Amino acid sequence: MQNLVLEIITKEEERFSLRHIGAVREVDSLAPIISGKVPYDGSETGFYDFRNAVLASFYREIGFEVFIEQQKKTAFETPFFTTLYHDLKRKYNSKAKELSDWEKDLGLLHAIAWHLTFEMFRTIRNTFSNDSANFNNAAAVWSYFDDECLKILPIGFQEFISQIESGDEYFREALAGIVKKSVENVTKRKNSAFDESLLSSALWEETYTFFIKKLEEGTLKFDLPVQLRAYLTKTCEISFLEYCRGNKKELKNREYIDEIAVLENIGDENDDNCEFDAADVDVDTTNEYEVAGAIAVILLNKNHPLYQKIVRKDEEKVKLLMEKSINNLSYAEIADKFYSDCSEREKEKKVISMRKEYERFRAVLKSRYIEIMTKKSRNVPI
Repeated sequence: MQNLVLEIITKEEERFSLRHIGAVREVDSLAPIISGKVPYDGSETGFYDFRNAVLASFYREIGFEVFIEQQKKTAFETPFFTTLYHDLKRKYNSKAKELSDWEKDLGLLHAIAWHLTFEMFRTIRNTFSNDSANFNNAAAVWSYFDDECLKILPIGFQEFISQIESGDEYFREALAGIVKKSVENVTKRKNSAFDESLLSSALWEETYTFFIKKLEEGTLKFDLPVQLRAYLTKTCEISFLEYCRGNKKELKNREYIDEIAVLENIGDENDDNCEFDAADVDVDTTNEYEVAGAIAVILLNKNHPLYQKIVRKDEEKVKLLMEKSINNLSYAEIADKFYSDCSEREKEKKVISMRKEYERFRAVLKSRYIEIMTKKSRNVPI
């Protein structure tokens, strides 16, 4: 029976790297001790209880509860916590298969919402250290951290912003990728003015540095991803004009001189203004994503000068659009919210109708927006 006990405790040690984390030095000498304390009749039906009894005896012999209490009082950089962190990081960082809606809205190319960073784990570790519960086996410890991870993962858009504010390196790198994408969009539209690689580098550094500074100052607030995208795009546009103003002699043509003059007239009034508006950005009307983002910003602000021109008499349809696109409700949930007094059969009909109306109205809004922007670019009264 000693061999069976040794097999059980060896697998447990390997599963949780108990030697590496310092919970036990070796397991061979423990097999005969545990065998003398845990009876086993050799039946298959009794093996599960036998295994549990062996593990319980094993953890008592190595003083696991005392070991955990000691770990709670240590600094983070211990074999125990670093091993636990890397185990959880591997598990959760590979969990996401698809981008969340807010990640798609920001144009991310890979999922980051399931990424467990060092700083996030440190927060969980502090919670664990202050927990008065007794942990008498490794599985209970790992389960505790699993549960805590699921309380914060996947992170939402606001938490993403908070992590950037706190200086988390991983999420700041993700932001850098978003900024680069915004810079690329501006550069593609402005590449007739300067060398594209030089312009991209200049705009990226200027935009990223400016954004981080404002975020750290606490002067920025974004409720939705589309607002962040609009802000970054506008900042890139301003950075571009500033770059033009400082490098007039290098301009390949005079296409942007008028824009520079306008910028010089308004001075630096936009420097501390975080209320950039997607409708004022140089939106590429051939890009469905940019158009959708600009429309979303307008719909979120009923006081926007273009709100009535976009919505007209379609307020009810706007409600549907907002519930579906902004609040991420399903058609069934929207039907329950708007038609609570209707029968289930009537709600089903409403769902079918809403699905058709949703796509139709999105196309209508896009058409209206493009029409307005076209008139604006030609200085035609809107």
